Amino acid sequence: MQMKYVVMDNMGKFNNVESFLIFSEIENHKRVVEGLGGTDHVVSAGFVSLRDGENGVEASCYGVSVSLGIPSRREEDSKLLTMQMREY
Repeated sequence: MQMKYVVMDNMGKFNNVESFLIFSEIENHKRVVEGLGGTDHVVSAGFVSLRDGENGVEASCYGVSVSLGIPSRREEDSKLLTMQMREY
């Protein structure tokens, strides 16, 4: 299943940990982020596919948000999201 995502820098909140927001591919990146207060703290954005791996859920992040003009940090985002999802 393909979905969209953004990574935000949290503006110093939550111990400076970046946060992922995953949402339907039907939604627009920019509209979703503006609903959260603006685009100033978006670090990366794109698409994500999730699958069951040997050690739990594995994320694969890729692409670019055209509406934001911000690309995915493919490998870095994939590793970070996979790690965060396995913690829960």
